Amino acid sequence: MTFVPLVQSLRPKQMIKNLLVLAAPAAAGVLPEARSLWRTALAFIVFCLLSGGIYLVNDLRDAPLDRKHPTKRHRPIAAGELSPRIATLAAGGLLVGGLVLAALVNADLALLGALFVANSLIYSLWLKRVAVLDIVLISAGFVIRAVAGAVSVDIAISSWFLFVAMFGSLFLAASKRSSEIAALGTDSETRSVLEHYSASFLTQVQTIAVSLTLVGYTLWTTEHGNETGAGETWLALSIGPFLLGLLRYLLSASKGPVEAPESAIFEDPVLLGAVGLWGVLFLLGVG
Repeated sequence: MTFVPLVQSLRPKQMIKNLLVLAAPAAAGVLPEARSLWRTALAFIVFCLLSGGIYLVNDLRDAPLDRKHPTKRHRPIAAGELSPRIATLAAGGLLVGGLVLAALVNADLALLGALFVANSLIYSLWLKRVAVLDIVLISAGFVIRAVAGAVSVDIAISSWFLFVAMFGSLFLAASKRSSEIAALGTDSETRSVLEHYSASFLTQVQTIAVSLTLVGYTLWTTEHGNETGAGETWLALSIGPFLLGLLRYLLSASKGPVEAPESAIFEDPVLLGAVGLWGVLFLLGVG
């Protein structure tokens, strides 16, 4: 059947990344409002549609290389379980549908949706093989999701929130490449960009990014607490599990392949616990 391979190609597990659209509304304390919750849910669906279309485009282009990869060769297109014609039609439908839905929410979300598609296509078709630019574009995809959550509910974005989103995303992107080097080495035929990186360089990028992410988050908690006067203690306490989560993710990336953040979270009980505790303290602080 075509349906199951098609759904698998959309990588539903990785749709968790699209929950980033909840970050800004949650931080602003407007997520419980019915209008904000509904519009944020639509933004989440928009990015699920768009990212699903991009995954299909990526798999169509990379099918020959994926067949040489120890795990990616099982992807439906590479394995011959999903025809390129159906994948192409589905990709087009998802991308158009996502942009139309974004436009129905508001013009700003449609603009960010188009920017996300452009950024993803530029990465997938050309710049994923250009060192440094590749991790910048991966980071940009995360940042766009975070900003999209704010524009979907028409709220201003804190400069420190944006700071955390930017450097947190850079940390995740650098960790992805670092984990690939740990698993495949720098001469991998299936990820040619790795030959332009060294483990030491990526370690430096990770160190800078994780440090600035922590500094930005600490300053955001201080700023938010001073503005609202409520939940300041909870937000201050959330810094601990926030740091623990960053360090555990860094440890996971140093040991082997981490295809996506959600993989590391669900495979590491300590990291999962840190994320859960952080989430509780964060919600208590902004609620």
